[in-house]
Amino acid sequence: MESEQKQVQTLTAKDVQKALISLTVLIVSIAAIILMSRYSSKKSTKKYPQAVAAMQEMIDGGIVHKVQTSGHRVYISPLAWQMANVEEKEVMAFVAAQYCADRNKNDSIRVTVYDYQSGRELASFSELWGFTLAN
Repeated sequence: MESEQKQVQTLTAKDVQKALISLTVLIVSIAAIILMSRYSSKKSTKKYPQAVAAMQEMIDGGIVHKVQTSGHRVYISPLAWQMANVEEKEVMAFVAAQYCADRNKNDSIRVTVYDYQSGRELASFSELWGFTLAN
């Protein structure tokens, strides 16, 4: 029993480290997107190809666990979401919306972000309404 608890703690520590590294890589790789994502009064269907690569990094890094591109839904690690500040959360949602639009081959740039473990809605992003954190 004690060895099982140690193993779980070790895996959790590894998961945290992996999530931190992935989140850092993500933030650095899409820093330019933050400036471009200021969509306040413009209705634009501009695509950002670097968002697809950034999304793949989030998937490979264990930040994103599941993507339903046709439903514009992304299921994210609750640990990664908790560790991120609001700007990082906005960037993650923006990247996910771009990814879904790219995979669907359409101009509907929108996504809803869910907690992978609980299924609770965490945030949404759309070009029309912008970024919104769920209550």
